[in-house]
Order: sequence, then C-alpha cells, then structure tokens
Amino acid sequence: MKRRRASLPTGAAAYVFEEATRRREAEDRIVDGLRKAGYHEAIVPSADYLAPYLPHLSAREERELYRFVDRHGDSLALRADFTIALARHLAPRLGSDGSADRVFYRGEVLRGASRDGSSTEFYQVGAELLGDPSPEADFEIVARCLEALGAVGRGPAHVVLSSVGALEEMLGPEMTGDGARDLATAIRERRLADTAKEAGRVSSAFAARVRRLLEGDLPAEEPLLLRLNPAGSTLSAVARGLSGRTGCDVAIDVAEPPSRSYYTGFFFSVYGESGGEPVAGGGRYDALYAAFGSPRPAVGFALGLEGVVGA
Repeated sequence: MKRRRASLPTGAAAYVFEEATRRREAEDRIVDGLRKAGYHEAIVPSADYLAPYLPHLSAREERELYRFVDRHGDSLALRADFTIALARHLAPRLGSDGSADRVFYRGEVLRGASRDGSSTEFYQVGAELLGDPSPEADFEIVARCLEALGAVGRGPAHVVLSSVGALEEMLGPEMTGDGARDLATAIRERRLADTAKEAGRVSSAFAARVRRLLEGDLPAEEPLLLRLNPAGSTLSAVARGLSGRTGCDVAIDVAEPPSRSYYTGFFFSVYGESGGEPVAGGGRYDALYAAFGSPRPAVGFALGLEGVVGA
C-alpha cells in the first residue's frame, strides 16, 4: 500500500531522518563557530505580548504576524523576528558600563505568506554585537555571517553593502524631499526610463550620477561615497576588509532595499551563486535598544537554515 505524506499548511515543512540530521549538524557547526568567537546564547519566547512590538514594525511586517488572543484576553503574537524580541528581553538585563556584548540565537520564526507556497516557517541562526558603534563591529558581523555560511559548505557569495537613507542623500542637493524619495523609489525598482527622464530634467551631470547609482556596483574607492559621511566611510571600510576574502564578491549598492524597517544605518545582503533571494543578511539598529530602556548601538546578522542547507 502506498503511503501518503501528512498534509501541511502552506509554507510549513517537516524534516525527518537524514534531512533532520543534516540540518542539526549544520546548526551545530554554525553555533560552534559563534561560541568560539565569544558569542553567548540568548533564548527568547516563541510567543509574546503583541503591543511592545508594534511600534517597531512596518505595515508589511505587521501583516506577517500570526496573532491570537489568549484565554486571559491578551493579544499575543508568534515570534516573527528575533531582533526585536532580543532587544525587549535583553535590554533590562544589560549593564550600563558601556562594554560590548556578543549574543547569538537560534530557533523558529513564523511569518504569514501568500498562497503561492512560499515559506511561513523558518529556522534562523543569528548573532548580534551590542555596544560598539564602529565600522569594525559592522565588519565583524559580516565576517561572522560569511563564516557561518562557510561552516555549512555554502559556495561563493556575493555580498551587497548599503546604508539606510544613503540613496536619497546622494541625490542631494539637486533633489530633496518628496522628489528625492520618488526618484529613489524609481532607482530601487530599476525603472530606467523614469529615472532617466526625471534626472535629465535636472542636469546632465546629475543624470550621469543617477546612471552610476543605477549600476549598483560601487567600489570602495568610489568618489560618490564621500557624499555619505560617515556612512560612506563605513561602507568603504567594510568593503576593503572583505576585498581579499576567498570566494567573496563585494559590491556597494546604495539602491539595495533594507530587509527590515528597524535598520538605522549600515546593512548588507548575501546572495548565493545563482542570485535570487538573499541567503543571509543583517545590519544596524542603533535605536532599538533605546526604545526598550537601554540605549546602545547594535548590529547583527541572521540566516535561515532552509536557504543554506541543501534538500
């Protein structure tokens, strides 16, 4: 008699036997590397009160939440993001001596998805460096992310570096306010005709600058980065630090959209050889811990095992 697999909700998955073993072994290798680098594990709830999270979510991110009302009438949500949960639960426990803290996490996140079969359940491993605002901290987090991918046998990686607000800043002083935001949106969406038309109305020099931003592959020595002080210095420093890394292709693209709305500055995405969606990424969220009563800079990365462990 032919056996049928149990049906699952859209986007969910079950792993057994060799699949489960392969995923656990990959997770163990990543965690072992983070522990050796001085990172300590933090465990946060898989369900929590909804209200503390809402101020830090975009409309899209809020729609991703699985929310429910418990038997006491309180509104709760399942964990859709580790970073906000860590800030909420770590902030009251952190000291005030200004020292840097390194933490890592692992576990499931659940995000609502469309009916197209895209995943709603992810198993994430990530790390955060708290209390250090320097470009060296940004570089460390990117390096830890690439080491984690290497630990599970991922091949060559394409790393895209960017910074929140950098594109709009590069469009000034010729274009500011709503005009800069509209043109930045057109550039991010690679609407070539629209960008050429709008930029050409300003000047030929401005149009040439916009074409350069559309190309999205700025080197560390790109003169345009001088417009982004100190963000440009950070992007250049991280790009130079990664430049000699084997199997790592690095580009600065200020038109890269941030994956989470709480990012405040530097962020990055890591793509595999075949392109498509990022397999990992991270960035700075320097305002998040202040919102939970413990002001400090923070930068981190996350990767999903589904994207880095072969089926």
